[in-house]
Amino acid sequence: MVRVLRPGGRLLLQDLDGQLAWHYPIDAELQQGIDRTLHFLSQTGFDPFVGRKLYWYSQQAGLGELAVAVQSFHLFPGVIDKMNEQLWDLKLDIALPAMEKAMESRKAVDILKQQVMDHLRRADTLTYSVLFSVVGRKPSAS
Repeated sequence: MVRVLRPGGRLLLQDLDGQLAWHYPIDAELQQGIDRTLHFLSQTGFDPFVGRKLYWYSQQAGLGELAVAVQSFHLFPGVIDKMNEQLWDLKLDIALPAMEKAMESRKAVDILKQQVMDHLRRADTLTYSVLFSVVGRKPSAS
């Protein structure tokens, strides 16, 4: 992206950090299923913690005048609202093929999905992720 950016041009990079990863409190069985799925997804290039790496990537790419912002993206203290519950249900359905490869059975995937949804419906839990935004400028030609 930096290569094709005009000298003096700005680039905005945004990505999540903690996507599918941060829940509290979390029981050991649910954590094991999440860890197993994230490990499998990491082999496909998925990185649930890429957001925190954008600043470093931007520096390595030669961008200057870097500005970083972090804000809540998912923030569900207690029982998730109905709209976000539907979105998480859909998100997990989309991930089912990858989850099945990680878990090696559809039954295990269905159990994991139910555990995640049950966690989101509990009054005593917190689920969150953050959105990192990094803006940088390509140095002007000298």
